[in-house]
Amino acid sequence: MMDWFIEILKPPILPAAVVVVGLLLLKKPFSGVLSGAIKTMIGFMLLVFGAQIVMWSVSPLTDIIWNGFGTQSVLLNSEFMGAALIADYGFEGFCVMFIAIMVNLLLARYTKANGIYLTGHHLLYSSLLITVILGTLTPLPPWAVIVTGGALVGVYACLTVKATQPLLHRVTGSGDIGFANSGNTGVLLGSLLGKLFQGKKKFEKGQKSRFEMKDVVVLSTVVMFFYYLLFSIAAGKTQGNWGLDCLLYAVGFGAAVSVVFLGMRMLLAEIIQIMYALQARFAPKAVKGLDASAVISYCPAAWMWGFLLSFAAGIAVMLIALLAGARCVVLPGVASCFFTGGSSAVFANAYGGKRGVVISSVAVGLVISLSIMWMTSSVQALDGYGVAFGETEYGVWGGLAAWFARLFAGA
Repeated sequence: MMDWFIEILKPPILPAAVVVVGLLLLKKPFSGVLSGAIKTMIGFMLLVFGAQIVMWSVSPLTDIIWNGFGTQSVLLNSEFMGAALIADYGFEGFCVMFIAIMVNLLLARYTKANGIYLTGHHLLYSSLLITVILGTLTPLPPWAVIVTGGALVGVYACLTVKATQPLLHRVTGSGDIGFANSGNTGVLLGSLLGKLFQGKKKFEKGQKSRFEMKDVVVLSTVVMFFYYLLFSIAAGKTQGNWGLDCLLYAVGFGAAVSVVFLGMRMLLAEIIQIMYALQARFAPKAVKGLDASAVISYCPAAWMWGFLLSFAAGIAVMLIALLAGARCVVLPGVASCFFTGGSSAVFANAYGGKRGVVISSVAVGLVISLSIMWMTSSVQALDGYGVAFGETEYGVWGGLAAWFARLFAGA
C-alpha cells in the first residue's frame, strides 16, 4: 500500500499536489489552482530535460580532462546538480523540503531564533543534498531519512537567517530582514574578514563597476567555451573542427542554463508564494530571509569584484589540483562565484572597505573549491554527474554532515 502511495506521489505529482492544497487553503480560484499545478509539473519536466542537455554539454569536457590528465572533474553549478538529483531523489527531497518548511515555521513562531528562509530553490538544493547524505551514508530507513533531514534543514534555515540579520542591517540599514542563500557561510566569512582587515577606502553605496556584466547565461557560455579551449589544447585534442565543437558545446551549456533556470522558476513559483503566505499568517513577526538579489544593488562595484576575485581563486585551485594530480578537479562555476563571491564582497565592503573585499573574495573562492572537493570526496553517490553543488553551504555544512553521517554509521 505504501509503495503504491509513493509511486503515485513521485515528482512531478508530489510538488503539484502540495501546490493544489496550498492554493486551495489560500482560497485561490479554480483557474489559479489549475494553472499553478500545471506550471509546477511543467517546471519539473523542464528540469529533467535541462539536466539531459547538461550531460550532453559537460560529458565531452570531463572526457577530455580524464583522457588527457587521468583525473575526474566536476563543474560547480548548483542548479544543474539540483536538476540532476531531482530525477533520482525527487520524492524524498521534496518531502524533506516540505518538512523543513513546517519546522522553520514552528521555530520562527515560537522561538527567539525567528528567522524564516524564503529562498525556495536553495532550500530544495539543501534538502536534496541531505537526502543523499543520509540515504547513502547511514543505515536509516527512508522515512527516518525524510524526518531527520527535514528537521536538520528546518533548524539550519531558521538559524542561518537569524545569524545574518545584524550583518545585513550593516549593509541595508534595515533590521527586519536576513539573508537566505547557499552562500550564507561565505557572507559570514566575508563580514568577519572585513572586520579583521579594515581599510580606509570603501566602495560607495550604489557605486557601479567599470566591468558591468550581469547576464549569468552569457557569462556561463563564455566561461564554458574557455574551459573547452583550455583543456582541449592542454590535452592535445585539437583534431578536426575542434574549435567549432568547443563553441557548440559551450552554446549548448548556455541553453541548458536557460532551460534549468526557467524550469526551477516554474517549479517553485507557487510554492514560494505559499511560503510567503504561511509566513505572513503564522509567523508575521519573523525575520524574513531573502536571496542574494536583495543586496546586489547596494554596491554593484563590490559585488563584481567579489565575483571576479573569487572566480580567480577558484581557477588557481583548479590549476594547482590539476598539476598535483588530484583525484578530482573542481572547475569553478560562474553562478557560484557570481552570487556567493559577489554577495560576500558586499558584506565585506560594509565592514572593511576595499581591502576587506579583496581578502574576503579570495578567501571565499578558496573555501568554495576546497570545501566542495572535500564534500564530493566523502559522498560517492554524487560521482558521475559531471557537476556539483557550488556554494559554501554545500561544501562546508554538507562536508560536516557527511562526516557525522559516516561517524554515525561507524564507517
